[in-house]
Amino acid sequence: MANAIFSTWNNKVLDGRYNGTTYSAEEVGLPLTYGEDKEFKAIFGWNGIVLTDDSSNIVSLAADYFRTVALIACGECNVGYNGVHLIKTILDNLVAGTAVPADIARLKECIEGVSINTKCSFCSSAVKPIADCLRYFSAEFEAAAEEHAAYEPSNGLLNVTAPCIEACPIHQDVPGYIGHIKNHNYDEAINLIKRNNPLPGCTGRACMAFCEKNCIRNEIDAPVSIRKLKRVAYDFGTPNELVVEKKKKDEVAIIGAGPAGIAAAKRLLSLGYNVVAYDLNNVCGGMMNDGIPSYRLPREIIKADFDEMIALGAEYRVSTPVRDIEDISSHYKATIICTGAYASKSNGIEGWTEGENDMLQGVRYLKSINNKKTMELKNSVLVVGGGNTAIDCARTALRAGSRDVTIIYRRSRAEMPANAEEIDEAEIEGVKLDLLALPVKIEVEENGIKKVTCQKMQLGEPDESGRRRPVPVPGSEYVINCDMILSAIGEKPDVSFLNNKVELTDWGTIKVDKNGATSMKGVFAAGDCVNGPASIVEAMASGKRAAIGAVMYLDGKTTVSNEKEEVFEPFHKEFLKHNLDNTYNYARERQHARMIDRNVLLDNFNEVEQVLTKKQAVQEADRCLKCYKVILVTRN
Repeated sequence: MANAIFSTWNNKVLDGRYNGTTYSAEEVGLPLTYGEDKEFKAIFGWNGIVLTDDSSNIVSLAADYFRTVALIACGECNVGYNGVHLIKTILDNLVAGTAVPADIARLKECIEGVSINTKCSFCSSAVKPIADCLRYFSAEFEAAAEEHAAYEPSNGLLNVTAPCIEACPIHQDVPGYIGHIKNHNYDEAINLIKRNNPLPGCTGRACMAFCEKNCIRNEIDAPVSIRKLKRVAYDFGTPNELVVEKKKKDEVAIIGAGPAGIAAAKRLLSLGYNVVAYDLNNVCGGMMNDGIPSYRLPREIIKADFDEMIALGAEYRVSTPVRDIEDISSHYKATIICTGAYASKSNGIEGWTEGENDMLQGVRYLKSINNKKTMELKNSVLVVGGGNTAIDCARTALRAGSRDVTIIYRRSRAEMPANAEEIDEAEIEGVKLDLLALPVKIEVEENGIKKVTCQKMQLGEPDESGRRRPVPVPGSEYVINCDMILSAIGEKPDVSFLNNKVELTDWGTIKVDKNGATSMKGVFAAGDCVNGPASIVEAMASGKRAAIGAVMYLDGKTTVSNEKEEVFEPFHKEFLKHNLDNTYNYARERQHARMIDRNVLLDNFNEVEQVLTKKQAVQEADRCLKCYKVILVTRN
């Protein structure tokens, strides 16, 4: 196990260079190994430097690290931009053998100026390892300022990330595209988004926005409206023309045309493979099309994102249900299952009769409405659940003509897994919340009215999800009358087409390894059928991984090696942390998109949330603190 001989990480100086002392990863506060006990030799980053031996050329490390820093410096302030580039020039001269002793003093002055005078925290944090080098390795820098031959590069591996990027399952370069929007460069913004996001239009409207939950501005005022800014890029930007790659002979089958399927298809197409996708529905989109109402995600937006895959050469065979996995897998060298999670979980309510007496699973109700199937109008609707499906059911019922809609949820509002903005919108539209309550029994009257016996709950100790477990309150039963009950307590995969030929987990999901491979040779799986019901962006991340796994399998490799991912995975928690510099982080008002006139919104399914204006977009983009983190590592 590697130990450090020197570290300044997190302002904790550990120096064993002269007395033989070494320090563990726990003492340093940073991983010193990756993969299967492979060792780091040096770590250079925003929070300091770490060395595990004394063989590194500290000057080369500093120069290589800072070239990337200079590429990111935004130019919003002269002190930061000019200072960073002057530091880069001096470091380049030091490794090139063209520096002079006076450059060391200039370097120190530049670092001090950047540290205390920049507009955002990126440049001030980025110079920290250089400042540490000059303080603790002054002799090496002074020697480099004398005449010498050019130093060899460090051959380190670099990574650029940020708390928002790390929180995003597909690692979208959030500060990058926000910076383009701030400068009205909408074309550049949408092109940057599309590098690793095949559903920019959909995620600009219906993303869970994990990035916003980990935005540093949460500690100041409110997170940057990252999802809304993605929509700005999509609505106002014009992406580059599509480039169709020369296809290979191998065809890969994808079962399911939802977010995981499209992400897998995009990755395969970009690598030159032919893609044939099968879906039981008559349109592409999966749960985006069936489960997300058009007032949140217009159908033309879904179609546009999928049309791009068709333009790139993907073949979609819709209205083609798969009855047996071998019907597909036997005809292709590799198959990726992306069938989602459509089957509803049991709600455990006494008297529940699925599909009878106006008792429906929420996803079935949404699919019927979203696919323009007629349903008898019900005046009063009770929705059971607290997630996004429950919110969508309630708001859809209002638009379908119901005038009394209630969501009943067994925990408090704080524990509701639904998007907070969606909950707010539902209440504004007239949806009522009956919290800390659980339906336990249903009785159907002769006139069709359902008498639902409910029980009050109180929160006890946390359960396996980390949320406080709801506990029944004795003697607190009460009755709610309604015309229709919708159960929206979660979904599970329908794996009947596997016919026991693919191994499942104890949860009934498809069991895969880290590369998405199932127990069946040449068959991979991704998305909700693997992870359970999740978000669009999580499904896309899973689809991309499975596509890479399939490609490696087709290339005859038994294991997938992603060097960068393997090396930097141990730092994930460190990348997520907030390093807040309070000097310039004053409160700024978050911009809100205009909403459709609420006097008419319940008469149709028109999109409710409108795009930010260009003026609003610039103001919101300016709230981004550009908290990039640059890290360089070398390995033994």
